[in-house]
Amino acid sequence: MGNLRASVPGLVTVIIPFFNRERFLAQTLQSVLGQGVPKLQIILADDGSTGRCCSLAQSLRDRRILLVRSRKRRGKPHAVNQGMRFALGEWVTFFDSDDLMLPGSLQSRMDFLKRRPEALAVMGRVGWLINESGRPLSRSHPVHAEFQSSLKASRRLARRFGSLVPEIFVYGRCPLSPLSVTLFRRDAVRQVGRLDERLAPWEDRDYLMRLALLQPVPFLDLPVMCYRVHRGNASFQVVNGRQFHPKAGLLEKRLKAKYTELSG
Repeated sequence: MGNLRASVPGLVTVIIPFFNRERFLAQTLQSVLGQGVPKLQIILADDGSTGRCCSLAQSLRDRRILLVRSRKRRGKPHAVNQGMRFALGEWVTFFDSDDLMLPGSLQSRMDFLKRRPEALAVMGRVGWLINESGRPLSRSHPVHAEFQSSLKASRRLARRFGSLVPEIFVYGRCPLSPLSVTLFRRDAVRQVGRLDERLAPWEDRDYLMRLALLQPVPFLDLPVMCYRVHRGNASFQVVNGRQFHPKAGLLEKRLKAKYTELSG
């Protein structure tokens, strides 16, 4: 990605896209600021927010935080792409504005990449599913089934290959919030490039798939975040007790076609 600036050694950049997430943004920020890493850059990528959420972001007085604003809403992938332009970290990760980063999880993934200098990135896993109030989600909730299924698939592939392979990101077994659980070397972001804004809200699957075509993604079986389930989730909705996304079929076709073209 040609417009990335020169990196700062030892710095980790966390890009947080948001749109009117005043209920959760402060908690998300606190969980990232509390990681305890020596050098941290947080880029708040505002996707045209209005009202209190915008005021909250503007009021922050922490030198580690940079606010990047869009005048109008153009979608989360666009906000992330805007944030990438200002990333200075040796390591880069993307994190949703409604989730919580578990203590020490950035350092654990940084330590992994230091031990594995050949690896472009490392993917952790979701630790807990939480509700709007931050409490553990009921195990009867339909999201738990997807969570357990994707986790089993990830562990199975990691045992067999020592990493994850592209198919898992295409054929319905993608771990929840894959970009939020993944830490990238800066060189990986350069090579993979921008998020594909046409594939929202499955741009994360596409991004990990493009990376996995360059190099299999190591899977660190360690909880790194809490995934918040609420009515505003972009990647799915719950209708009559089941998960549903109106664009799922179209997105699946696009991803399969793109994967076939890239790997062929």
